[in-house]
Amino acid sequence: MKKTIQLSAMAAILFAASASVSCNSSDNKNGAASGKTGAGDAYDLKFNLKPGTTYTYDMDVMQNVEAAGTASTNNLYSKYTFNVKEAAEGNSKMEVVYDLMRMEMKSAGNTVKMSSEDQTPESQGFRDMVNKPFSMTVSPEGKVVSIDGWENIDKSGAMKSEDLRQSMETSLNIFPNKAVKVGDTWKKDAAMSMQMFKMNISSTYTLTEVKGNTATITMDSEIKMGQENNAQTNGMTMDLKGTQKGKMEVELNTGMTLSGNITQDIKGEMQAQGQKMPMSIKSEIKITGKQK
Repeated sequence: MKKTIQLSAMAAILFAASASVSCNSSDNKNGAASGKTGAGDAYDLKFNLKPGTTYTYDMDVMQNVEAAGTASTNNLYSKYTFNVKEAAEGNSKMEVVYDLMRMEMKSAGNTVKMSSEDQTPESQGFRDMVNKPFSMTVSPEGKVVSIDGWENIDKSGAMKSEDLRQSMETSLNIFPNKAVKVGDTWKKDAAMSMQMFKMNISSTYTLTEVKGNTATITMDSEIKMGQENNAQTNGMTMDLKGTQKGKMEVELNTGMTLSGNITQDIKGEMQAQGQKMPMSIKSEIKITGKQK
């Protein structure tokens, strides 16, 4: 049970981190501002954040996990805030705060609940993470230039600053680096790590619709997950592959994510104490955002 809980929690955080997305169109200045766009317009998708603005996000992850012959269901909910502090040379510096974190895991008739609002020992890790800001600097293309202050929040070292930077960049660095029209596609490759595990994601994005001030982008990804080279795995290895498909609606003139729905289907095997066991993870992820 303990191993299943640890694995499920890690998978939820890793996979959910790969699902967030933001974009912006600054090419059609008059059209985006007025909500009028032409059929042949090209959009230069990039960040265009203004200092002093604040965005709040809600992310809800529902998972079904089968591992070592045990089925479990997980629900991970998080609420977080981006405060844009400054924009220099195109880069945006944001203060990021986790406002609320909850997780419920059910397996073999047992239920484990953790919440940043609870005072239980199991919830200590979540309590330590909320209402403590750290800063993140992001380029117009979505590359995470730096993360500062995270080590003061996660003192356990479960996720290092570089791991968090990779995680954030996986979700933000999705821009095509060229103007695109409705129907155009582009590809992005990303990699991220957490402790002894790594995940590689190859994604194809398509701008499917622009209606008023809202753009719709679809995503089709291949995911591979395993252990880091030379990592101390304590006898546990993992080989997982799968797909990720989704649709996001974003606000053109701000780059803010309005909504996102992503489905992930991951299958493979894990090996522990010399035994190989099949494993599958199916996730439904919903994201909503708004300006405060």
